Amino acid sequence: MIRLQKIKDEYDRKGYVIIPNLVSQEKILIFRKKILDFFTKHPTQRYMWPSDVINNFSEVFELQTNLELLSACKEIFNDFNYVNNFQIQKNMCNKDDIGWHYDGAGSFNIKDKRTIDHIHKELNNHFRFARIGICLTENDCPYGQMIDIVRGSHRWGNYTRALFNKLLVNKFVPKLIKNYLSDDMTGKINPGDCVIFDFGLLHRSQMAKIDDIPEYRNKASYVITNDSKLTIYFEVGNKDSCQWYLKNELALANKTERGSKEEKYRSDYLRFDKSLYPDSYVTELKNHDVAIAELSANERLITADIFSSH
Repeated sequence: MIRLQKIKDEYDRKGYVIIPNLVSQEKILIFRKKILDFFTKHPTQRYMWPSDVINNFSEVFELQTNLELLSACKEIFNDFNYVNNFQIQKNMCNKDDIGWHYDGAGSFNIKDKRTIDHIHKELNNHFRFARIGICLTENDCPYGQMIDIVRGSHRWGNYTRALFNKLLVNKFVPKLIKNYLSDDMTGKINPGDCVIFDFGLLHRSQMAKIDDIPEYRNKASYVITNDSKLTIYFEVGNKDSCQWYLKNELALANKTERGSKEEKYRSDYLRFDKSLYPDSYVTELKNHDVAIAELSANERLITADIFSSH
């Protein structure tokens, strides 16, 4: 319990916490082979969509029911839900000293240009939501290992985050100052480690260690190699925060994905219901008083229509 309390204190103070060795070295090799086999068969995809993960990488359910992860989430969020917006990213990186953001920034602008600060107020300062990332990459990967962060930035107001963002991407700010303001997480996150980081935390995909990134698009490379960067992502939060997030994602999907031929990431996972998941997984979560956040039946029909629209 002392260790778990330390996890909560560390998360609240820094905006992230690392759970070491969630995946064994033996399983990392198995996971990487299975994921890279998928990308070999789908060479034009820069990440595995939520439905791809469910259909091709059911090991994610094993990860979500890991007792150490469940205990850490329980300590940080109390009664919590998973948001199964599964995504497995391949070679996500930054070519230049750019890319700093917090995950809430895009989602919170759908109505009246709201920010995470407004959402905290709407939910009586109980908006508690985070992304979970599981690293499957060595620290010498040419596309970077995982993410860099700005420690403690989850506690800042939106204007302070915006100011720091400008400093970090400004080409005239000396590299020494940028290094002081941010934390290079290379080697601090090891293969198999899990990182839980707050939705208000400034971070970025790490910079590539090579100048020539073949087939570079949207900060990702389609090239598949044995040392490709691979990261598994999904999200977690308290019940009210998860429900707010899903409804806001539905509004964003309706605005940006209806009729689009591009990637329909949001409407893909928002249409999910528990019938898509293994019974043993649902039962295991229920035994730990953990729910999977989902929209109502009518709202799922709307997202299914968005997903199928052309």
